[in-house]
Amino acid sequence: MTDGARVLSEGDLSRPIMFIGEAPAASEVRFGRPFVGRAGKEQDRLNILAGIQRDDAFWTNVIGERVPGDEISSFINLAKKPSHEHFIDWVEGRIEEVPAGVNPRALPYLQELFRDVKAFRGNVIVPLGNVPLWCLTGLAAITKRRGSILSAFHKKVVPCMHPSAILRMFSTIETRIALFDLLRVKEESKSPQIILPKRELIIYPTFESYSAFIEECFEQTAVGFDIECMKTAEGGKEVSCFALAVSPARSMCVPLHSKGRSYWDDSQEVLVFEKLASVLESKDLTKVGQNIIFDSSFIYRKYGILIDPVEDTMIAQSVRYPDSVQKEDSGSMDNVLRESKRKKPHNFRRGLDFLCHFYTREPYYKDEGKEWGVVGGNQEADFYRYNAKDAAVVLDILPVLFERLKLQDKVNKKGAI
Repeated sequence: MTDGARVLSEGDLSRPIMFIGEAPAASEVRFGRPFVGRAGKEQDRLNILAGIQRDDAFWTNVIGERVPGDEISSFINLAKKPSHEHFIDWVEGRIEEVPAGVNPRALPYLQELFRDVKAFRGNVIVPLGNVPLWCLTGLAAITKRRGSILSAFHKKVVPCMHPSAILRMFSTIETRIALFDLLRVKEESKSPQIILPKRELIIYPTFESYSAFIEECFEQTAVGFDIECMKTAEGGKEVSCFALAVSPARSMCVPLHSKGRSYWDDSQEVLVFEKLASVLESKDLTKVGQNIIFDSSFIYRKYGILIDPVEDTMIAQSVRYPDSVQKEDSGSMDNVLRESKRKKPHNFRRGLDFLCHFYTREPYYKDEGKEWGVVGGNQEADFYRYNAKDAAVVLDILPVLFERLKLQDKVNKKGAI
């Protein structure tokens, strides 16, 4: 299985899962097999907990030899921001110029990897860590995109943390989150289909289409709501756009500014806010949002609109996993967030990206824009879709959270003395 210090792939390309690591460690070079060192054993342990056997997978690495100092950056340095399009053209022989941050010695390994990926007849590819994720998709930030259902080379891709990173963290929380991701891999390995939420995200509405959408809102029992803000020249903030969702599948972003000017004329803008107020102040219509307390306070201070009644996915998550918790009696994912809440007192486990990860199939999207001041003009449409998506996903999340809270309440009552 070895060619000098080289470690070849292991397994059959028809197996349901392909795991792609970065490069072999010393023990793997010694034994001539991938994923048999300390990190490999940790991956095996987590896989078994998720119901994945070693023979269920094809195992390979981006680089097939041990890299100097065990630093993959000596072959592919993402800090140098190589162009992924240039990288793909170089690997596939369309151009000769070596991409920035890439060692020319990586080429034969990368060509072999791409051949294997294209020949893979299973259902899901699992890049373990930033480098294999970037090689396939051009995306990085593995801690954000872990567990997302992506695609590359017409194959389904579900990135996971590299086991060596999990070992370095010495974290039970991280281990359990990694297990959650592998449970998704196991489920996704049953089919090659990429099934993601279908959302109609309406942007740049006319006044007539906005008015019709307001009427749709009154046909519901709950609507999703979200605002995005922009900085003013005086250092304050104003609403740049807001979004309403009538269902997880249908949402509208209503811009107040576009391309450096007001989106509506003065008379239209008054009517836009009158119609918005009719929705937000309706006692028969629950408004659902992520940290909607912020949106409510901002809207009330700026426009005198009192949003009521409301449900907040962030607060629901906090209720489900408060700082003081009962002793866990299992290693289920329902206990992951309790532990993370207790040991890591910041809001990552309550953020919308975290909630999407655990309660929906929506891939990570929160880098698409947050504040108007950091979004360029050519990204305006993406920013509006981001706003519309925020309003839609909370309608996905809240029913699941409510069901879990009800179950949790029953368990607590059953265990009460």
